[in-house]
Amino acid sequence: MNAHTMSKNAGFTLIEALIVVMVIGILAVAIIPRILSTTQFSALLAAEMAVTDIRATQAAAMFESASKTITFNGDSTYTADGITKTLPGGATAGSYIITFNSFGEPTTGTGTFSINSGADSKYITISSLTGKATIS
Repeated sequence: MNAHTMSKNAGFTLIEALIVVMVIGILAVAIIPRILSTTQFSALLAAEMAVTDIRATQAAAMFESASKTITFNGDSTYTADGITKTLPGGATAGSYIITFNSFGEPTTGTGTFSINSGADSKYITISSLTGKATIS
């Protein structure tokens, strides 16, 4: 066997590499939902939805130079800017009210509250200085 033949057959082609990546992707899509239980996924999804609306409420308060409130009703619903929304996956939140002034500073509702789905919980913390909402 000469050196030319050896180097021509070494390594993978682009098609082979793409097929391997596709197979790994398909396996990941099939396996990841089984690793994360639906209650863990529901709690995380609900917490991310709530944080998005908390941040939107804060931004609206600053944009409109007016006080804005988001109210969690103690069940699976909450009201932001006059619109009632439902947390996904049967998740629930405790009763909690957050109000932002025209500078985006929280005037009520700083601290931590929970989003629950089955046995799993995610915690949303509102910073007292900046109003930043984080999930833990």
